[in-house]
Amino acid sequence: MGVLRSGEGVERLVNRFSGLGCCWPQGDSRSEYRKAIIDLQPGGSQPEPSQFLAIVCLLEVSRVLRIFPPAHTSLMTSPPLTTREYAYFHVTGPGTHEDVTALLGLRPSEAWNVGDTNPRNGRPRKSMSWRMGSGLDDTSPLAEHIGALLHWLRPKASDLRQLWVEHDLTLQCVGYFPPSGHGMHFDREQVRKAAQLGLALDLDFYYVDDHEHEI
Repeated sequence: MGVLRSGEGVERLVNRFSGLGCCWPQGDSRSEYRKAIIDLQPGGSQPEPSQFLAIVCLLEVSRVLRIFPPAHTSLMTSPPLTTREYAYFHVTGPGTHEDVTALLGLRPSEAWNVGDTNPRNGRPRKSMSWRMGSGLDDTSPLAEHIGALLHWLRPKASDLRQLWVEHDLTLQCVGYFPPSGHGMHFDREQVRKAAQLGLALDLDFYYVDDHEHEI
């Protein structure tokens, strides 16, 4: 059937190049791709032109995603229709997101200023937003996301006290759960630490098939 119709063959091909990290074929990469594809073809036969181009597209997409993973407030790894949980630290208020970055000395996962274009709808943003993800993927429980965020924020307590005078500081918690429902418990120590840092807690829970939100 050829490598294009074999999921295993494509996976082997992707893994072969992925193992090279950032040293994927450079320059005339098509010749390198063609050689690898032929190696996986039955009997070393030449792939059809349409097969070759399709596989190269798959490899290029994989290369970009592996070398330059998308920056996001959370790493969304769970398959569709399964429980997903994540949290991030959110700052809103006057000024610019660059001001918040300079004060905290932390790099945001996502940020924008008033008037910046929202890529989802093409409209200008109405408020400044500065967000920092926990660094965990969405298979980790919310409690672990919150613990990771508090770990990064505790050394910034004095800077946060300057921010909370005019800004809202929030631990934003998001969960996608089955219709059977879900509860959330914050232990006393996490609540105490959040209070010391002047952080509010905001919880947004949805059904697993509800993806029409920008949280």
